[in-house]
Amino acid sequence: MNVVVTIDGREAIPVRAIPFMTGWTVSPDTLVDELRGSREMPKLRDPKAYPLTERGPAKAMLPKEWDAVAADIRALSERLRTEYGSGKSEVEYSAWREQSIRCLPKAVLVWRDEFEASFQRGYNRYHWSIEAERDGDRDLTVNPVIPDNLCGAIMEGFERFLTGAEASVAPPHCAEPPAPSDREPGQPLSAAQALLLKIVEELGKYAKDIEQDFDRNAMPGPLGGTPDEEGSFHWLCAQIDPLFRKSQRQFERYRSGICAVKPFAQESDFYRRALPHMAPLFAPTTPK
Repeated sequence: MNVVVTIDGREAIPVRAIPFMTGWTVSPDTLVDELRGSREMPKLRDPKAYPLTERGPAKAMLPKEWDAVAADIRALSERLRTEYGSGKSEVEYSAWREQSIRCLPKAVLVWRDEFEASFQRGYNRYHWSIEAERDGDRDLTVNPVIPDNLCGAIMEGFERFLTGAEASVAPPHCAEPPAPSDREPGQPLSAAQALLLKIVEELGKYAKDIEQDFDRNAMPGPLGGTPDEEGSFHWLCAQIDPLFRKSQRQFERYRSGICAVKPFAQESDFYRRALPHMAPLFAPTTPK
């Protein structure tokens, strides 16, 4: 899978792709510690990452902005240790690799030229030794092998740049991965999740009425980054009930296992058109 996207004529790499691009030499926790400046012996030289906005890349994120991400990765490690025990099994490590990618923020990039220069300076033979080194151990690859269930997450937020030949960077069958969830298997849905499920079911009925295909695991876009992003799914839910006026991360927890927006879905007016039909169904009733 090609992880390079071109933005305003310059090549960029999603931060979620860096572990795969480096062969896990730079894992998610290592990357975050480098970006927040907390490593005792940093290897990357002055690394910078840039959030992607509607107008393009913004200024580089501050080191302190990565503190919360580091906390999320630590919490993930603790949760997996509790789940799998303290044996550090391969099964636990496999789960950590998959889930830690999702702890990294979506729609955040490094410029390819900056990162490659930083990596080559910090991981050359003079600064980093590898026991039983093999050919290619220090190389970067822009076409790493990425599991199907993660390719959608890696390119999340970069969809508008995947046009023409670049659209082939992610296979069409890549599904949006489940968002992190605090709910254990078999545990009943929370009130928010139950309401969200009802909203999705009603959206399916509305789509049928207007003769539009609808799959709750591949819903139309846009998903929305905040409840104020008008016309998005997050916005629709917040309009129906203030319960969903939450951060993107919390909303993702609600959605986990319930619904997902189709990977690389184009923006549409589906949710804007659906709101007038949906709102009366969820309006509070006044006792007689």
